[in-house]
Formats: sequence, C-alpha cells, structure tokens
Amino acid sequence: MRMKSPELASVLSFFIPGLGQVYNGEFVKAFLFVLGAMLGTWLCSVLIGFFIALPVWVWSVVDAYYSAEIINLRRKESHERNEGGPSAGRRERSTQPA
Repeated sequence: MRMKSPELASVLSFFIPGLGQVYNGEFVKAFLFVLGAMLGTWLCSVLIGFFIALPVWVWSVVDAYYSAEIINLRRKESHERNEGGPSAGRRERSTQPA
C-alpha cells in the first residue's frame, strides 16, 4: 500500500496549482484548479484577477495537503479491514492451563 505525501502534494500545488491534485489522482479537481488559476491570471490584466488567482492558488495548496491525508486514512482503513484489523495475525491466549 503506497501512501501519499501531503507535504509533496502541497509543494507541487505551490509551484503549479492543481499539480498536487494530479499527484493525488484527483484529475477533475486538478483541472478546475488549473482553470481557476488561469482565469485569475488572465483577469489580473484588469486588476480583479488578483482576488481570484491568489485564493485559488492558496486553496490548491491547502486542498492538496488535506486530500492526501484523507486518501492515506482511507487506504489505511481499507487495508486494515482487508487484513482483519490491526490485531490480525495475533492469537488470543487461552486461559486454560496446559
């Protein structure tokens, strides 16, 4: 089971909005972040884009981090469920004398 690195996901989105979401496998969300960043950047030419581009960029970084955390938690829960829980493989001790 390969875990996602929340730190790497957020760093990727820091440099390119949506790249952390691609790393997490959330392609639709990545497309929306790229689209929002491009729209905000384009609108910067009329000075209102700053109010769109900056929040989209920050949201992309934060979302990438927390999405990776959630993905890891779900994978861990799924793995434990498939393996029989965290105590799988342990035998209960008998209270009967041998």
